[in-house]
Amino acid sequence: KDLYTVWGGEFDWFYGARGITALSNELWTLKNLYRSDENPDQDQVAAFIKYVLMDDGIVPWTPYEHPTYGAIEIGGTAHNWSRVPPSFLLEEECHRNMVFTLYHADMMPRLKITEVEVTALDGDGDGDLHRVWVTVENSRLIPTRLRQDVLNHISPPDVVTLAGKGVEVLSSGRVLDRFFKRVEPTERRHERVEIETIPGMTARRVQFIVAGTGDFTVTVDSAKGGLHERGETLR
Repeated sequence: KDLYTVWGGEFDWFYGARGITALSNELWTLKNLYRSDENPDQDQVAAFIKYVLMDDGIVPWTPYEHPTYGAIEIGGTAHNWSRVPPSFLLEEECHRNMVFTLYHADMMPRLKITEVEVTALDGDGDGDLHRVWVTVENSRLIPTRLRQDVLNHISPPDVVTLAGKGVEVLSSGRVLDRFFKRVEPTERRHERVEIETIPGMTARRVQFIVAGTGDFTVTVDSAKGGLHERGETLR
């Protein structure tokens, strides 16, 4: 609401249609003339042109005979600054923008299976029934799926699966409260648990109840967080 209307804007499409965190960087502001939080007034801009740009920021008004309009004058603020930095500040501006862009890219989702906790459920620990808790952590600021993505089903949900020879998944679900062990169970295909999103700097946990012994593999498949695997053994 604070900007002008854009029809068919690329950044609106990135967010609205693709669920991507997109940013448009303004590469210059007159506030940088005096490193101030406020825009300079006309006298301050004139002083900057005179004493810092040494009058290189303006073109003296010069009479000119225009073929259509007749006698006019040509001059005023030079086009090589004001909307862009003066030449001696351009390197700094480009460097700052480059660093911000790399930081933005570095904040894209980065997932890791940080824990696979196996607990025997038969009492004495000699049976083949176990509870497996899997913790998946996103160590960056941007979630695996933005809310716009989740609400409009733009990309598939993040999926955690458990599979192994000799290991049968009996039930599974999303862990809602790890302290009180509250779990929202899956209704079908218990070998896979769907997670709507893994927010930034946050972990999500899922539970599998399995029977059997042997090696198994936990896999996390995320459209924007990548594919990750971790192997474990049930004894």
